Amino acid sequence: MPYWDNTAAQKILKHVDPQDRFNTFNMGIGWVAIVRPEDAEAALKAGPGGTVIGTLREGRGIHVKVQGE
Repeated sequence: MPYWDNTAAQKILKHVDPQDRFNTFNMGIGWVAIVRPEDAEAALKAGPGGTVIGTLREGRGIHVKVQGE
């Protein structure tokens, strides 16, 4: 999965406790569209700046991987 290029946010967030950053910040994401995997390319072409930031999976809870960890 490619990482969203948010260099400024990454510099700040690397100094914050991992659990605290997810409980406090929105992680720099303005809005999200959830689409079927087969519709991802079309959604990315809908406007400038789109990127895939994650995938849905079976199971409970949220699993997050932060760049560099």
